[in-house]
Amino acid sequence: MSEQNRTVGTYIGTMPEDIYIRLGEIWDDDTGPQKVTKKIYTTHNNMNYDIQVYGIFQGDQKKDAPERKKTSQSESSAPYALPLPPNLKPGTPEAFLSIGIGDIHRTDDGTQRRVANKAFREQSNGMIAIEIIYDPS
Repeated sequence: MSEQNRTVGTYIGTMPEDIYIRLGEIWDDDTGPQKVTKKIYTTHNNMNYDIQVYGIFQGDQKKDAPERKKTSQSESSAPYALPLPPNLKPGTPEAFLSIGIGDIHRTDDGTQRRVANKAFREQSNGMIAIEIIYDPS
């Protein structure tokens, strides 16, 4: 089975490093180091997705510190392919490979839910299904 047929959707953003950064990690740009406080995945009807990353300056640990959206001077529009497990269940949304606990998953209709957990479940045919478990609130 080809790599392209195992997942649906692709990253359509301009900062592919956003795929890999996690909550609590640091990004450092010309304005200074910032701790990632929020990561929002937006999936569209065709399952293409974009990611917005927000953070606060490391030295500003106040409870009401303003969040700043991550930007980049070296934006790219080149296509990126994530490595796939060889036995990934066909039709898995590509965004499910990198979305993590605490991230926010938003859809075109405005529905927004926080990821509580993520499970990799081996099925009887040996294929791996990725299940996203959302916070009930």
